[in-house]
Amino acid sequence: MAPSAAIVGTACTTWLTCQDKRLEEMIFETAQAALQDAGIGRDDIDNVVLAASDELDGRSISSMLTAMPAGALLKDEVKVTDSGLHGLILGTLRILSGLYDIGMVVSWSKVSECRPSQVWRGALEPFFSRDVGAIDPLLSAAHAARYVADYGIDVSLLDAVANRMRNRPGTPDFDAAPTYLAYPLKASHFAPTVDGVAAVVIASSQAFAQRRFAHQPMWIRGMGWDTDAYYLGQRGWDGWKSLRIASRLALERAGISLSSVDVVGLEDISSFELIMGVEAIGLADQGHGAEWILDSGYSINSLANGFGGYPPFCAGLWRISRITQAMRSSGAQHALVQGRTGQGAQGHAVVVLSQKSEGGM
Repeated sequence: MAPSAAIVGTACTTWLTCQDKRLEEMIFETAQAALQDAGIGRDDIDNVVLAASDELDGRSISSMLTAMPAGALLKDEVKVTDSGLHGLILGTLRILSGLYDIGMVVSWSKVSECRPSQVWRGALEPFFSRDVGAIDPLLSAAHAARYVADYGIDVSLLDAVANRMRNRPGTPDFDAAPTYLAYPLKASHFAPTVDGVAAVVIASSQAFAQRRFAHQPMWIRGMGWDTDAYYLGQRGWDGWKSLRIASRLALERAGISLSSVDVVGLEDISSFELIMGVEAIGLADQGHGAEWILDSGYSINSLANGFGGYPPFCAGLWRISRITQAMRSSGAQHALVQGRTGQGAQGHAVVVLSQKSEGGM
């Protein structure tokens, strides 16, 4: 029987500001909570995957200080610098290799201590792009401007989608200025960024034969990822090709169709990104994503709404954690979750979860 992997424990926390709380303390508390949620201790895990950015952490090889509070002391540990969801994929692949039985993935970002815009500038080539300042939101705005021009989109739809997400019941009230950051994107089109940590415990099917966990497993049925060209002008303007590829691969490997997915969790750092995500995975035709969000009746991101506080970098793993916890007590059977990386959403990762273990990878 081929090995399979499932999420057995999870925890996530976001803070509006954590200037009085050390990052290591935030990581320790969340990692410990994930182990407790799984009903196990640190001695039970055999590997740890960290997903974090040295630049956002403000130090080179930041795992020298963050690995231990993440539970990786004297454990087999590896680090991913793409996104929290890419970390989950690597952690799952390690389990599927048959070399590990129980692992933990931990991801975080503490943007209250830095200016992310200055951090992102370091990723640009220094001779042209860095001087121009082609970082988000400027890069996303360039794509958005082409999008509204090509499809004749009324820019007010970007306002309407942002307002729909921001005005959901239980969503904290953040100030949202209607001023343009870079046409056609306004500050109010973006989710408010917060500090955050997410941790997920993954176990192999063999581990279930040897021990009991606190919750029924949430099986990881399919995974896909893809990275587009570095330069925006080389990616094409017909939507997010890399997300189309990643979602198709994840669904094919899961052995299910998009119509069978009950819960969808997409990147929503801005209303434009949410619109692009809806179109790229195939829920709406190109140029009609905003209309679909507003009129379809499907409550997109209902279990993890970034407009209530979006934790950069770890957002994908944070979304997995929130959705997994919610699905335990709901009748939902399948979920599709997206994470992104790079300037202007250069790369994407997609994971398909299921209450059922049969099928898939």
